[in-house]
Amino acid sequence: MSEVFITYGNYLTNTVLYVATVLAVTTLYDFISRSFVFNGRSVSTTSPDFTIYASARMLLPLLVALVLIAPVGGVESVINYLRSWLWINHSVLKYFLITPAYTYLALVLYLVMVKYLGIGNFNDVVKLLSRDASLIKSITKLLVLSYVASLTVNTLLALGEELGWRAYLLPVASKVLTLPQAILLTGITWGVWHLPMYYFIKIEVGSRAYSLKQVTSSYLILCTLLSVPASIITLKVGSVLPAASLHGSLNAIWRLTEVVTDLSSRRKLLKASIASLMSWVASISVITYLIT
Repeated sequence: MSEVFITYGNYLTNTVLYVATVLAVTTLYDFISRSFVFNGRSVSTTSPDFTIYASARMLLPLLVALVLIAPVGGVESVINYLRSWLWINHSVLKYFLITPAYTYLALVLYLVMVKYLGIGNFNDVVKLLSRDASLIKSITKLLVLSYVASLTVNTLLALGEELGWRAYLLPVASKVLTLPQAILLTGITWGVWHLPMYYFIKIEVGSRAYSLKQVTSSYLILCTLLSVPASIITLKVGSVLPAASLHGSLNAIWRLTEVVTDLSSRRKLLKASIASLMSWVASISVITYLIT
């Protein structure tokens, strides 16, 4: 297992300090962004200013960890920390390439379920994909490009979070909690960490705005679920790279679900939430069984 770094006192102190600091710093960042970047206006997830804002936000868990680690031994301790959790060998590479399968299997299961539940909205997507080429070729191209994005730019961005959640919080918390409790704490913290963004900033997908109530349940459930395979694999191989590729695949492809789902009523939103939960539980159970 990779090295566990602490700074102040004991592992419990560092666990509490990290969670409190990363949530406080992120909340402040979101408040400042609302006031000086977005000026209280609604913002689309596809806009350039949101992309820059969100990409910088993903670095905050890592930056907080580095601030806590640096007093141990300055630059040398920071380098050792990064080297300890970013190393790669055959096993790490195997899991790095495989873990996006969690997202792709969950996506397939989700699409099947929303069609069965009668809330699928596939017509516009099918027209868009088949506009310049055959539907099969377009879907294949989309999947290949999203997979490449998962392993490259999205992984690089996700490392900012994973080096905080899985390389600092998880191993430190596991020294004072049982492993299941540490995984649960990491997942809940990861989920709560997303919430200030939606509290301070009016985020839209198309013409639909997210509600805080909606994203609270969605992020808490999804991040807690995903924390299980991400944490297990990280501790198994001693590197955060596979967790980052899983995280990267989620950011690369999962928002397609918002485009292909009719969320025009609370009842349909509830059905979509159930489909999402069931698809992820099934995917995590099957893939984790197969690869661990």
